[in-house]
Amino acid sequence: MAQMGWKTDAMFRRYGIVNTEDMLDAMNRVERFEAGQKAEAEAARTATQSQNSHTGHFQALGLPTTPRDKTN
Repeated sequence: MAQMGWKTDAMFRRYGIVNTEDMLDAMNRVERFEAGQKAEAEAARTATQSQNSHTGHFQALGLPTTPRDKTN
């Protein structure tokens, strides 16, 4: 109950939820979803850091950090 944010078992009693297998299945699904969200956030953070580190190298060398216009 506490893992899902319920402070009491009132909701479970109100709706007659007694099958522990269903509750365990739901909890496992939530954990898998949260793990996926965490992995996506980590991948996005890593990609951003990688881009920022390259930009920093260019700036340290005094080079432009944006692509040049090839029409000139």
